[in-house]
Amino acid sequence: KNTDGVSSLLDFGESAVKDDGDKNNPGVLSDIFARVGGSNLERNNVSTDVMVRIHSGNVVGDNLWLWRANHAQLGKDEIPNDPRFPLYHQVREYECRVRTALEVIGNDVKIYGLFCEHTIENQMVWKGNNGSVS
Repeated sequence: KNTDGVSSLLDFGESAVKDDGDKNNPGVLSDIFARVGGSNLERNNVSTDVMVRIHSGNVVGDNLWLWRANHAQLGKDEIPNDPRFPLYHQVREYECRVRTALEVIGNDVKIYGLFCEHTIENQMVWKGNNGSVS
């Protein structure tokens, strides 16, 4: 957990620090792939609150794929839990938990190519101002 009590895989900036960033020299997050679950057989022990959090301002994100597993590797001698998908375990809501894929707190954040999938509560939470997704 971070200092604000939220667990995350990647933080750009710090939750307790005000950072407006620099519009002439923005921060960059490029080609970020985050996956929670899938190959780990301990499905109930794999979780995070948020995959990526952007606290700073004037950040550009390009190509973010944030995925909570919707299917997972079968364990040895495990029987698939859905007959329509005989090669995988279909992840249930209580497994591989992720509340939110992307949380943006900073202002003037621009994201290009955002893919968020299968989270439990929100795909994206945007608290900053003057931002965009395209």
